[in-house]
Amino acid sequence: MKAHSLLLAIISSCVVTPVPAEGGGEESHQLAISLRGSEANDALQGEIMGEGAITEHLTARGGLSFFLSEDTGLHGGIEGGLRGELPGRVAPFAGAGLFLGSWTDDELADSDGIDNDNDNVIDEPGEEKEVADYLSAVYPELGIHLWLMESVRVTVSTRYYITSKGRDSDRRMTGLGLAVRF
Repeated sequence: MKAHSLLLAIISSCVVTPVPAEGGGEESHQLAISLRGSEANDALQGEIMGEGAITEHLTARGGLSFFLSEDTGLHGGIEGGLRGELPGRVAPFAGAGLFLGSWTDDELADSDGIDNDNDNVIDEPGEEKEVADYLSAVYPELGIHLWLMESVRVTVSTRYYITSKGRDSDRRMTGLGLAVRF
């Protein structure tokens, strides 16, 4: 029974012990990189984000992001979001975000009367052309931060991207992130 009480006390102190930023303030800015994969292993998402505190428990994020999937190609764009989090070395959070970007894909172009691949042959069998389109997505997010040191954080999170391309293009993405406070 004493071992369980000791373990509970250690976990409780980790969760409620704030991790102050250098210089005495509770929050500062962070640079974060993250990489996520889909549950079906058919998509990959990554980002480089700047993060800053709005209040003690609310952070804003913004930066560059990419989304690569088998059925829709490569999306690159900007992403932003908000996270509400509990203070502490182990800090659970909930958030939401928005992705705006464009994607490129190849489509069959063997009957359009154009030499799309610049090989001086018009409309050869299997000829393709690159097309671009725009994509937006909103997502709810749940995760947990683990502050390894005062200025280094590891994050595990899961998101569900609801895309403008329809429900077949929606993806649940889970992954890891690393942030450095500055």
